[in-house]
Amino acid sequence: MKQLQTLLIFGLILLLTNCGNMKEIVYSYSDGSGNSYVIKKNTIKYIPVKVNESSSGIYSGGEEKQSAVSESEYSEIADMFNSISNNKSIQIENRIMTSGIITIENKNKSAVIIFKDAQTQEVLENKLKLLLNK
Repeated sequence: MKQLQTLLIFGLILLLTNCGNMKEIVYSYSDGSGNSYVIKKNTIKYIPVKVNESSSGIYSGGEEKQSAVSESEYSEIADMFNSISNNKSIQIENRIMTSGIITIENKNKSAVIIFKDAQTQEVLENKLKLLLNK
């Protein structure tokens, strides 16, 4: 039930953050704990799971953060997301613990991909964290 709530909150955040500017491609990632990263043309935003949203009732993803993103960094993220989108061998049908979800939104279209591959997730998460902490 907590995972469903997290997914619904993630979807609502995506909807609200994209209402005003549907022309740019927005990339979003939700990690295995439900923490979310939203990457737009000029920014990356980290939206952590709060204790009351976590499945354990004790986990917290920390503090919300936002940072600027350069054009080349945005392009690199786009390439990573597109690579995951094209790699059918790591995609799964249903969300399970430790799996990741990416969303690629362009205009009125969106693609949601659930995937499970520890190495791919680690590389993506490290890049996103690096962008947030620069």
